[in-house]
Amino acid sequence: MRACLAIAPITDLRAAEIADADDGAVPAFLGSPAADHPDLDPARLPRPDIDFVVMHGARDIRVPVTMSHDYGETTTQDVGHFEWVDPRTNACALIINQALTWAVPAR
Repeated sequence: MRACLAIAPITDLRAAEIADADDGAVPAFLGSPAADHPDLDPARLPRPDIDFVVMHGARDIRVPVTMSHDYGETTTQDVGHFEWVDPRTNACALIINQALTWAVPAR
């Protein structure tokens, strides 16, 4: 893998669980408390040694944007959680453009 595009990520499983992000999404997804899974928690793992871009909506009510800011450089837009994957939005166009910069070699 040479690059990663993280879209509205939960970057700290324990903090998200404590904050009850998205009404208990973390333990529901993991099947047990976040403390049982330090090997899956981005906050407890080294940052990937690849190109890494985080995009997060400033109006995201499911995953607090502060999580992304705490993790590293973050591109924010005035959108919620799901606009990033809605092809009718400018936020989705940003994702496509970022992916294309990695997929198409510079000339």
